Amino acid sequence: ADPKTRITSAGGAILPQRSEIKRYSGPRLEAPPMTKQIGRDHFQLGVEDMYLFGDDYAEIIAREVRHRRHKDPKTGRYDGIELQDVKAGGTVSRHGGQSGDVIKSINGEPVTSVSEAITFVKNNGDKYDTWLVVVENMGRQRTVKYDSPPKIQR
Repeated sequence: ADPKTRITSAGGAILPQRSEIKRYSGPRLEAPPMTKQIGRDHFQLGVEDMYLFGDDYAEIIAREVRHRRHKDPKTGRYDGIELQDVKAGGTVSRHGGQSGDVIKSINGEPVTSVSEAITFVKNNGDKYDTWLVVVENMGRQRTVKYDSPPKIQR
């Protein structure tokens, strides 16, 4: 490792120090700094929250969520990401994540692991202004909607 790079471990993940993380420098966005809940399962993503999650997603997940791949009890096949325990008041909680949630899909794309979900979002971030996340909890399915901040034309 480069002696100038300081790393820490969070839940087994190697992470850069916060001071070494590069900030967003794309188009200016017009949105609240923090994510706002605008309906029961509807959120307007905040710019600062987006940057925070983009920069620190591994640390946030390690610090705030105990999770595992979920198996369908009928088929035995992996069918989602189970949020076993979500820290109250944390980033995940403020975005509607609850203990017991099983994330089934993002914009119609089935997800069965955290890395799969993150890869899908990173690879498709510029393609969607709205994110629809299908979640199941205690046998009930709901769709959580996240609106990306609108981009301002310069």
